[in-house]
Amino acid sequence: MNSYNLYLEAINLYEQKNYKKALNLFLKVLEQQNNYLINYNIGVCYIELNKFTDAIQFLKKSLYLNKYYENTYINLAYCYYKKKDYKSCYRIIKEGVSAINSDKLNNIEKNLFNLIIYGGENEFNKKAK
Repeated sequence: MNSYNLYLEAINLYEQKNYKKALNLFLKVLEQQNNYLINYNIGVCYIELNKFTDAIQFLKKSLYLNKYYENTYINLAYCYYKKKDYKSCYRIIKEGVSAINSDKLNNIEKNLFNLIIYGGENEFNKKAK
């Protein structure tokens, strides 16, 4: 199976919430093609599996390959938040705001301080997905 078909199958598995199988396929695609979107999807699968350290590794690679994909900033900040590394969480959102003129990132930055202080994890969860 070529990398494009593997990618489509991985997306399908992810949408079915079969994160482990999706992750395995995304990792196979990564062997053939290293781009920001594959790394991003691997990171998101790790988030769904509550493996935030692994997710951070791949989301950082995604960000290195494309600093203009706002969802990478959001999900990377979410990982740091879940690890209670609030300084890194806020830093990543600030980097995103600097790189991208995005209403979504600007709103998250404005609300992040209160979310961290008051423990509004559920609200941040909604924004991160």
